[in-house]
Amino acid sequence: MSSHVHHHFVPRFLLEEWAGIDRKLTVFRWAGERLLESRCSPRSVAKVQHLYSLNRSSREPDVRLEKEFFGPKLDDLAAPIHRLLLTSGVAAVSSEQRVNWSRFLLAQMIRVPSSMAFIRGLGRDFMLEQFRFMAAIAGRPEAADIWLRPERRDTLDDEGMKVLRRFIESPEFNRDIVFGEWAIINIGKGDIDTLLSDSPLAYLGDLKENAFMLMLPLSPRKLFVCASATSDLAKVTTNDARKFVKATNRQLVKQAGEYVYATGIIHTPLVRKHLRRPA
Repeated sequence: MSSHVHHHFVPRFLLEEWAGIDRKLTVFRWAGERLLESRCSPRSVAKVQHLYSLNRSSREPDVRLEKEFFGPKLDDLAAPIHRLLLTSGVAAVSSEQRVNWSRFLLAQMIRVPSSMAFIRGLGRDFMLEQFRFMAAIAGRPEAADIWLRPERRDTLDDEGMKVLRRFIESPEFNRDIVFGEWAIINIGKGDIDTLLSDSPLAYLGDLKENAFMLMLPLSPRKLFVCASATSDLAKVTTNDARKFVKATNRQLVKQAGEYVYATGIIHTPLVRKHLRRPA
């Protein structure tokens, strides 16, 4: 059996920050009308088999995107930067590390299961439209139906995956993040901390218009923020940090696909109110 089968869309080095003395974190999810709370190890959550693989219906799916890109070129480079941000702050991050962290942020925006399904769907629809057009031009419109067969599905789905790496490495988007204003919000001691979800990057504004703010929890007590404007960042860092953290937590729960990760049950009321129930 091939290695690199299980693909973590929230990396373990991030999840481990929420683990307690039992080396586990709290996982929330709905089961019908019941909100479940369970303690799980970071290595057992936020992963899907062959999430980024190509030729997924074959006996040996192509895992190169996970093996050669998401692992060594994203997560492995981001892990020490994450530790540096926690211990020394944004001023300690080098220019090269800013680029690597920017790519990691873009990856966290798009690598989640719901986005992967959307991207595969876009590729499928685009390719099918092209095949139908060519078949109609050739006077054999029925010939395009061959691409609807199960054994041909991977060819259509995988077309959308070609844009994934291009987006993450996009010079345009990375430039705006790299040269944006970075800060760490320290929450300090108190009755509130940050949480994660299976869509861990909170995002406000429009990245294309260079008018945005990105928020990624680094640990239960520290929140990374990148803003396109100094004035926007100043409002966040000078005003009530607790209020901003609460708003970020609320957004992360609302945008979650299925799971929310926390240090404990302190966020149960928030999760119960804002986590979408499965259809």
